[in-house]
Amino acid sequence: MSAAPVIRRVTLRPLAVPLRQLYVSSMYIMPKVERIAIEIETSDGGLGFGETYGSAEVLQSTVTMARKLIGRSPLDRLELRRQIAGPMLMSRNGRRDWAAFGGLELALFDWAGRHHGLALWQMLGGNGKAEVEVVCPVPAVILERPVERTALAQLFEDRGRIQDLVDYCRTRQQEQGFRCFKYKSTGTNAAWDIAVLRALRNALAPETRLRFDPNAAYPAAAATRIAAELDELGLDFFEDPTGGIGGMASLRSRMKTKLATNMCVIQFDHLAAAMRQPCVDVLLADISMWGGVQAIAE
Repeated sequence: MSAAPVIRRVTLRPLAVPLRQLYVSSMYIMPKVERIAIEIETSDGGLGFGETYGSAEVLQSTVTMARKLIGRSPLDRLELRRQIAGPMLMSRNGRRDWAAFGGLELALFDWAGRHHGLALWQMLGGNGKAEVEVVCPVPAVILERPVERTALAQLFEDRGRIQDLVDYCRTRQQEQGFRCFKYKSTGTNAAWDIAVLRALRNALAPETRLRFDPNAAYPAAAATRIAAELDELGLDFFEDPTGGIGGMASLRSRMKTKLATNMCVIQFDHLAAAMRQPCVDVLLADISMWGGVQAIAE
C-alpha cells in the first residue's frame, strides 16, 4: 500500500488582472484587480488550486500559513485550520488572515475534489447545480481612464452619460449573455443613482434582473429616501444601501424590496444582533471575507 499523499509544495502567484471596463464604486476607481493564485502540490503529483485577495498584507499572511502546510495531509482541513489559522486569527491582522486562509483552504478542497472525483457540493452535502449564473457589475459611470474622485461630481451633472451605462449593459447582454446586472453606486449623488436605475429598468428587457450596491456609503436617512424611490422598480435587492445592523434594520422595515449584505453580517458574532434586529433577507457569503468554504458551511 502506497503512503498517503502529503503536501510538498505551495506556490503563490500574485496577479494583476486588467479590467476591460474601469471599475467605479464608492470604494474603488480601478483599472485592474489584484489576486493571489494558489497552487498546492502533493507527494503523489496531485494538484489543487485556490485564489484570494492580492494585497501585500494578505500575501504576507498567506506565505506564513502556507509554510505550515508542508508535510501535512491535504485532507486534514479542520485540523489544519485549528493549528495554522487559529493563532493568527486571534491576532490584530483580522480580515487579511481570513482571506489568506480562505484561499489556501479553497486549494485544499480543490485538491480533494480532483483526488476523489467529487464536486464541492458533494463534499459539503446538499444539491448541486450544473450552471451558476454570473452577475455583471456596472460601474457608476463609464470612464476610459481613472480620475480623481473629486471629478465625479461634475461627471454626474451630465445626464447624457447615463446612456453610456445603458449601452454598456446592452452590449454585455448581447455579447456575453448576462441577465443580471449590479449597479455600483459611488454613494455621493442620489439623483444620479435613481436616474441610472430607472433608465436601466426602462431600457432593458423586463426579465432583466437589477441590483443596487453603494457599499454602505449612504447614511440611513438618505438610503431610506433612495430606496423609497427605487422600490417600485422590482430590483432583486438593495445590497448594503447603508451601514450597520441598526441602519439596515430601520430601512428593511420600510421597504418591500429585499436587503442583502456582505458588510454588516459577516461573522458568527453578528448573527445574534441580526436576529434581534432583522436587517437582511439575503446573506452574500464571501469565501475570502468569511475565512473559507467550511466557515460558510458552518
